[in-house]
Amino acid sequence: MFIDIIKQVMKKTKCRKDFKCLNDQLDNLCKMDYFTFKDANRDNENFECLEGNELDCDFRVPIADGFFCKCPVRIEILKQSRGKGK
Repeated sequence: MFIDIIKQVMKKTKCRKDFKCLNDQLDNLCKMDYFTFKDANRDNENFECLEGNELDCDFRVPIADGFFCKCPVRIEILKQSRGKGK
């Protein structure tokens, strides 16, 4: 089921690098974590690219002194691995 959900998200996501980070048994998968905060009575999830992630990725968005991850595929992998997925 995990793989099927990831494949569904991949079909909906355009990646100019053709998901290179998912090749090689996930060895190149970027390191990330998430945090939540409450704003106007709703939980907001933010996904942070962790230090050492040097991949040139269109979904890596600079913020202050770090980066947010906006990749739908990588976010879903993290959610699934933590039991918080769809």
